[in-house]
Amino acid sequence: MVADAVRKHDAANPDRRLNAGQIGVIEGFATSGLQVQTANAPAGSGKTTAMRVLTDAWHHSGGKILGLAPTASAAAVLGQSIGARTETVDKLLHDLNQHLSYATDPMLDRGTPRLLPEWALRIDRDTLVIVDEHVKLGNRKPLRLLEFLTERGATVRCIGDDHQLPAIEADGAEADASVATSDQTMILTQVVRFASMGEAAASLQLRESDTAALGWYLDNARVHAGHQGATHDEAYTTWVTDHLAGRDTLILAATHEVVTALNARARADRITRNGGDIGAECVLADGLAASVGDTIRTRRNNPRLRLGDHDWVRNGYSWTITDVYNDGSITAHATALAMTKQAKVCAFPPTTCAPMCAPATRRRTIDSAQGITTDTCHVALTGAETRQQFCVAMTRGKHGTYVYDPTALDGNEASFWSEPAVFPRTAVEVLVRVLGRDGARKSAHTQLRDALDPYARIGRALDVYLDALGVAAEHALGPDGVHRIDTAAETVRPHLTDSPAYPVLRQHLAVIAMTGRDPVTALESAAAARELDTADDPAAVLDWRLDPTGMHTSNPGPLPWARGLPATLHTDPVAEHLQARQRVVTDLAHQIRDDTRGVDFGGDEARTELSITPRYRRGQRRQLQTRIDALLTERINRDRHHTTAHDSARSAHRTAILLAGAEHEWDQILANHPKPLSGPR
Repeated sequence: MVADAVRKHDAANPDRRLNAGQIGVIEGFATSGLQVQTANAPAGSGKTTAMRVLTDAWHHSGGKILGLAPTASAAAVLGQSIGARTETVDKLLHDLNQHLSYATDPMLDRGTPRLLPEWALRIDRDTLVIVDEHVKLGNRKPLRLLEFLTERGATVRCIGDDHQLPAIEADGAEADASVATSDQTMILTQVVRFASMGEAAASLQLRESDTAALGWYLDNARVHAGHQGATHDEAYTTWVTDHLAGRDTLILAATHEVVTALNARARADRITRNGGDIGAECVLADGLAASVGDTIRTRRNNPRLRLGDHDWVRNGYSWTITDVYNDGSITAHATALAMTKQAKVCAFPPTTCAPMCAPATRRRTIDSAQGITTDTCHVALTGAETRQQFCVAMTRGKHGTYVYDPTALDGNEASFWSEPAVFPRTAVEVLVRVLGRDGARKSAHTQLRDALDPYARIGRALDVYLDALGVAAEHALGPDGVHRIDTAAETVRPHLTDSPAYPVLRQHLAVIAMTGRDPVTALESAAAARELDTADDPAAVLDWRLDPTGMHTSNPGPLPWARGLPATLHTDPVAEHLQARQRVVTDLAHQIRDDTRGVDFGGDEARTELSITPRYRRGQRRQLQTRIDALLTERINRDRHHTTAHDSARSAHRTAILLAGAEHEWDQILANHPKPLSGPR
């Protein structure tokens, strides 16, 4: 049946044949022995087409189909695509609650329990239930939904994208289930939405937070930067140009305030182009006025307002106003979002027009744009978006998505006291920060696991230990000793104490003093080794010259590259504190070594080992890599503003050794790379 359905689709659509990823998901969903199965579908990967072919195959085998979606408009689109009945998850759960309340609550018992609707009673072992965008359902709804569907014997197939917008309710259980499952979640691997294959590949990189994807958008002039007012104006101007050229175009913004301003400007421009005749007006939900010819969007469901025989007014439907009456009511014509092919005209009474309707369907917030596909899309950012919002915004336009990135201060009084005022950010830096801002919600279970996770804790624990050691060394050296180092530093090179990395250099010299050596002599020897005039940060260069091994001139500490506790500090009043910090790092390192023991990270079979080792299941590997990337990014940012440049290179070595899982690997890597890393410039 599946093969026949695939051949039928390919014959009817020779220019849009199913790809291997779509066929794999269809076959997996149809033939899997699991009662509940999920698949990830990146934006534009053709999930709707795949579900339509799956529906055809299931129908031909004699089964029934039911579609479920998180919103009414999404349910309408799903139903139109697969040609089967679709309802919202909330409607099914509401009917279940009503049924169970009357059946179990003696205060509500009226003799006869309220029956479930016929379409719910027909769910049985022959029913395939397709749950669209299941990741937007939160934690509680899927549990109750799956309890009911599995009791009825239905086959449940969930498809969505865990890298797009999360649920509004408490969320995170879906990610926990994905990590805990023994079977890998199927995924649609080929994006078919975009006209450019390069953009398709870049969208998948964005989905995985790969900042290299920004290169494609920069090379193809998709990123525009400037003052916030200028970027909003440019976004609107290019959107109007596309709109007047007849393209299906969309403009997105992060907040309702920006969208409202864009709507007001667009309506004023439309009225001007049409000669200034407004006519009768009605007031919409956001306080703006609308008249004949304006496009509006409903923001609530209202089954009492019918749209033909099989549909009704749903949240997210778009309309064009055809008449406005004196009492404030309107008549509007529905667009292609509506399921029905019959009457597409609806009358909105005055009591429903204002609370239900908002202006424009092509100027909206990013959070309301998921599921929309247009020819072009223009995104006005604020710089505070999450990675999920950015990925949704950048995957709407088939022929191009353009982002307008504010890099200048917004002009309010507080902005002059912010970090961007001191260290102005480029457009790339703003977008890198957006990609690093994870908006996914975590369950309490995940938060507890992360709080105890040695992979997440060891970086911070090591930083705390090293900083405490340096402070203790300076304290033991005393004010006179520290002043002697500062004086010597200024003698060696004027203004050396003003260098960003000088605090690190001074702590290093203090540790040298604790080992019995003269820090001033060591500093003078390092300064005389080579010239410093071409160094970006002389203090960072001198710190590296003092000890290129990274051991900071002391015995090995809790990790091979971390300096140990000098003997003179063992009797210091803070020695107990330092030893406790050292034990924390040592214990975390032992946990990681025990966890990775037996895994050959450097061998040819590394990928196979990772895939079969329980601790390194797909979700946990991705989570670990995200933490490593975040650590390296943090190091780079610190290098730029406050600390040494060579810490970044050392942190890469540290990560490699940490993953290697044993101290002897340090010697092996040094043997394979006998030349030390060149010092910072």
